[in-house]
Amino acid sequence: MQDKSNYISPLNIETTLSNDKYNIPIYQRNYAWEAKEIEQLIQDIVDYATLHPDKNYYIGTLVVAESNSNFDTIDGQQRLTTLSILTSVINNEFQKLDWFKGLNIRFTSRENSMTTLNAVFEGKFTKTEYEANMQSAYDICKTELKKIIDENKISIENFIEYLYKYVQIIRVKLPDGIDLNHYFEIMNSRGEQLEK
Repeated sequence: MQDKSNYISPLNIETTLSNDKYNIPIYQRNYAWEAKEIEQLIQDIVDYATLHPDKNYYIGTLVVAESNSNFDTIDGQQRLTTLSILTSVINNEFQKLDWFKGLNIRFTSRENSMTTLNAVFEGKFTKTEYEANMQSAYDICKTELKKIIDENKISIENFIEYLYKYVQIIRVKLPDGIDLNHYFEIMNSRGEQLEK
């Protein structure tokens, strides 16, 4: 029996966004989170930080397959992208993060997604042709983060410390030899239909 510790890793968000590289394959749908999902993510983190400031908060799984020292993201792409956008907002608008030197996710076959994500990282949108949902997510994160921390009377410093130290994602690495297209199809056949 293989050692499962090589396949399942709880990672805090700072480690997730700074240590490894993640590819978003072409078969993944475009970034689709809107205000409802982003607000809920921020509110859940604030709620848990307020009620349990020294306990880990798990926000789900990130299913990956190792590929050339990187990871192909099979499931959890929306969450991973949102965390990257939220971190860019924090770094650009609220407080510089000394560990956040660049993005560690790449859209391997979507040039416009990558251009938009780079603009998100810089916090500068100088063109008109960006991916609308990602650009909108930046503005939503900026507005909602300020609103939610003010309403809940938590400082941005406490939110940042909790988000990057205590919020965790479970990374599940698929064993070698799995047909990734088939696995992705099975994982997504029970929910929202994916578009090309």
